[in-house]
Amino acid sequence: MNKQDVMDAIEGKFESVFSYTMREELGNVKWYLAYVFDVSGNNATKKNVGFYVEDEGTVDEKAFWHGNEPKPTPPTPSPTFQQKLQERLSTLISAGTIQAGTIQAVDSVNKTATASILLVINSILVEKRFLIDKDAQDDWRRREIIS
Repeated sequence: MNKQDVMDAIEGKFESVFSYTMREELGNVKWYLAYVFDVSGNNATKKNVGFYVEDEGTVDEKAFWHGNEPKPTPPTPSPTFQQKLQERLSTLISAGTIQAGTIQAVDSVNKTATASILLVINSILVEKRFLIDKDAQDDWRRREIIS
């Protein structure tokens, strides 16, 4: 991350940036303050966001947040087992491998599910039920339920 990356991040995180001011220079490190206007709902504040730039203007330039990154982007939640299974069923339907699929029950703790699948076998639409899970290599596995 360089100085421009930090400045771009600040401008993306806050409503307005009033100014950037270099406050101190110690050797090859400069300390900057960005004066920003922050809005959250009906509340607004003016505050300072600090960052450091090492070796500014050189190919080795690096920038660092003062303390913690302000307003970090929240992590993207991982899809649940059920969401992954639904995506897999949609992929199989789109590919024409199956005609339709319905998730009947999901055990999120043990990461297993039962599903009803419609397949065309010898030009006949056939419904089959499967226990679906993932194997040790994280590949989808299905085992037909015979009742």
